Amino acid sequence: MGGHARQDSDTLAPATSPTTTMTTTSSSNTSRFSFLNGQYNQLIDDLSIIDDMMVYQDDEEYYDNAIADVSRVVAMKRRALDDLQQSEVEYVHALTTFQEVFATRIQVWFDQNQRSSKSMTDKLQDIQELFRVWGDLLRVHKSFHQRLNERMQMWGPTQLISDVLLDLHANITPLYEQFMKRIGKTIVALDHLYRASSFTKLVNVTIADHDIVYFLRIPLQRMCNYVLTIERLVQSTMHVHPDYRGLAQAVELFRFEQYQSRVTDCLRHISVMEIQRTMANCPAIVTLTRRVLLQAPLVKVNLENPTSTSDVRTYILYNDMLLFCRQVSQNKLQLKGKLELKGALARPILPQLAAQMMDPKSGRNKTNILTSFRKKEAAQPSFPSAVYGVEVLVIENNADYMEAFHQNYGSSGPAVRRRHVLRAQSEEQQDAWLQNLKHAIQLVNTPTRVIIQE
Repeated sequence: MGGHARQDSDTLAPATSPTTTMTTTSSSNTSRFSFLNGQYNQLIDDLSIIDDMMVYQDDEEYYDNAIADVSRVVAMKRRALDDLQQSEVEYVHALTTFQEVFATRIQVWFDQNQRSSKSMTDKLQDIQELFRVWGDLLRVHKSFHQRLNERMQMWGPTQLISDVLLDLHANITPLYEQFMKRIGKTIVALDHLYRASSFTKLVNVTIADHDIVYFLRIPLQRMCNYVLTIERLVQSTMHVHPDYRGLAQAVELFRFEQYQSRVTDCLRHISVMEIQRTMANCPAIVTLTRRVLLQAPLVKVNLENPTSTSDVRTYILYNDMLLFCRQVSQNKLQLKGKLELKGALARPILPQLAAQMMDPKSGRNKTNILTSFRKKEAAQPSFPSAVYGVEVLVIENNADYMEAFHQNYGSSGPAVRRRHVLRAQSEEQQDAWLQNLKHAIQLVNTPTRVIIQE
């Protein structure tokens, strides 16, 4: 048998359609004995091929349990492959949709504007290079899906799948490297082209409420998803099965640990374009080096009424600025303010302010004689025993909206820093924002900026 799939029909499990197999395994009474249902003798022939996988005892009950255990793990492996096949169908469909809709429309626009400037021609070249990689990805994943389907048609307890997965890894790795190398220039080029009304009119379409930004993310997300299914395959394969070693190798390869930081960087770059398209007059234009580090709804603390949690803003932290906006709709953001991080400081909420945020007597909650009788009967609001958040101290000229203290927080010099307080939901969220804010401030204030290689 070696490392190849069994092609001899005499040694295969009885041919059953995928529908019949799924129906059989879905029943709780028959899933453990799917290979015993009218096919006991054939199953024994299959098990004889891998009889070195276990030592059979004379005890009849033990023998029956061993057969049932093999049946169970084979069914588990089949379910994992069913999930992999379905997700691969969806991925191939997404790749095809992008190529047929967006790539085709962009090419049509360029054909209609062949006399454009040299800069426009250069942008076309950047985009077309990514499209060529996209086409190669589609071809490879179609081939993988076909091979996967062929193996599942002849599925049995001795069937191999690791060789197909290892071939997939060898084929897609150089393609995803090329994709990550070219996605940056493509994003910048597309952002520039979307400023042309003729381009927007032709290309600005959505498929099932998904625009071009959604599809650009899919390959980056997909390459990191295979490991989850392969781990399930390993768990449902016996250690002495000839497929086990190959599957264990595939798990390590499909973790793509050497690419995790690059994948994250590419996704952060795509987010810059996404926000640019959902926020009118967004000051964070798309560049080769700008990235979105964090985005989340946080409470903007009013220092005159620190207990209030009603002013929820969507905060977007870039590697060079901090925006806060209001969520108008699912796909629309309204800019409310910007904080430049040049010369800024970030720290946890000071204990004095934290105490005020937890004190029900703080703020503007005044007792009115006309409402005091109703309040006696109403349930008293609960106040947290701990609060989490971050204070951002920015130079006065860099803050476009502050009701905060006109206090000089600088250790030296005349710089006046104003206080902007963000309230987080948990300590984990506080730590994430504090860490990324300090990182962004360091990048902005470093004389030699770190340029992210594309």
